[in-house]
Amino acid sequence: MGRFREAADVLLAREAEAVLAAGGATVTMAELLADLFTEQDGEAA
Repeated sequence: MGRFREAADVLLAREAEAVLAAGGATVTMAELLADLFTEQDGEAA
């Protein structure tokens, strides 16, 4: 299963590089976590 995880990591890294190279939007880890843990009504989960 380790090979599949490594392959997935490589694919995700390549996709991220492509987004950045195309001038795609980025977010900080703090913004990502805040979005993940905030419900749609704006209250913390």
